[in-house]
Amino acid sequence: THLQLHKLFLCRDPQSMFRNMFDDAGRKNADVNGIETSESGEGDLEHIPMDDSAEEFRAMCWALYALPTETQVQNLPGANIQRLVHVANMSHKYTLASFEDWALNIIWIHCQPGMDYLNTCSVGMLRRIFEAATKGGRTDLRDLVEQRWLPRLKTGELELRDALDFGEMHGRREFSRDGLFSTGVGYAPVLSVDQGVSRDGLFEDWPHARAAVSSAHGLLLHLNVLDGVEPFRTSAGRL
Repeated sequence: THLQLHKLFLCRDPQSMFRNMFDDAGRKNADVNGIETSESGEGDLEHIPMDDSAEEFRAMCWALYALPTETQVQNLPGANIQRLVHVANMSHKYTLASFEDWALNIIWIHCQPGMDYLNTCSVGMLRRIFEAATKGGRTDLRDLVEQRWLPRLKTGELELRDALDFGEMHGRREFSRDGLFSTGVGYAPVLSVDQGVSRDGLFEDWPHARAAVSSAHGLLLHLNVLDGVEPFRTSAGRL
C-alpha cells in the first residue's frame, strides 16, 4: 500500500522524526509498503517504508490534516478516544511532540469528572491509555487510570485476573496489591471467640480456622511473589 502525503504536514513539528527520515529515503524502496511525499503532491516522490497498522496510520494522518473545526470539538462528549490514543502513540514514535501533547491533553479532559471515560471504558482501553500516558511522561494520567480501575474491580465490573496480568506486565506491584485487597481475595470471615476459639486459645472449629489461615497464607504468598520475596514456609511446609 502506498500513501501520498505532503512533506510539509509531516515535518511541520520541529522535532518530527520525518525530517531525518526523508534524508535517507530513496526511490530504491518504492516497492515496499509506505508513504510517498512531495512538497506539492506532484513531481518527484520520496518513499519511506512504514511498519504501522492502517488504523494507526489513518489516525496520525487525521491529526495532521484535521481542520480546526474538527480538533476543537475533540474535548466534547462523543470523541473517538481510541483514535486519540493512536495519535498519541504514533506521535510518540515519530517524535511529533506537539501532537502527542495535544492528544494526551484531550484524553485527560475526557477522564475528568463529568465525562469519566475511565469509569466505563474497556480493560483494553484502560491498558492503552496507561501505556500512552507512560510513554508521553504523563504520570498524572497514568496514575488516574489505576485510580479509576480499582473501584471497578471492587464492584466486580472488571476481572481481577486482567488487573493482575497488567500489574505484572508493567511492574505495578502496588496496583496488584491494591487490586487484591479491594476485591477481598484471600479473605475469610474473622473468627470471634464464640465462633471458633476456646478460652485456652486453641481452635475449636479447626476446619474453619484452617480455611482462614490457608486463605490468608495464599494472599500473603501472592504478594510476596509480586514483591520478589521468596515465599515463606511453616515448619511443616506449606499450609
